[in-house]
Amino acid sequence: MVLDLVSDMLTRLNNGYRAKLSQIFILRNKQNLIILYLLLRLGYISSFYLHNYKLITVQLAYYRGQPAIRLIKRISSSKNRVYLSSLELKNRMGLSNTQNGFLILSTTSGIITDIEAAAYGVGGEVLFQIL
Repeated sequence: MVLDLVSDMLTRLNNGYRAKLSQIFILRNKQNLIILYLLLRLGYISSFYLHNYKLITVQLAYYRGQPAIRLIKRISSSKNRVYLSSLELKNRMGLSNTQNGFLILSTTSGIITDIEAAAYGVGGEVLFQIL
């Protein structure tokens, strides 16, 4: 039984890209759907659809034969939560985002990227980093 569905989704995405698969299946829950919609909006996956009441089928994106996602790294876990304030996010904006990728945060405004959180002036829990 999987207890942390977000970590399971990130592991399945990582393994799917490493194995050069065209599609993968992810367990369905509300938070995974929101994260997949964000990844679709950012261009890291090509599409996703509800396979049945338990699974989501995700079409992986490749650009010039290379995976769209090089690495997904979980930052917060159930035992070790990591939070960033809006000030810390604004200080991070000075760094090159192409080198450091995106941070995906859970905020009061929903699940958004670090750039959007800095623009809204909110902080939150850092779920994972995507490169």
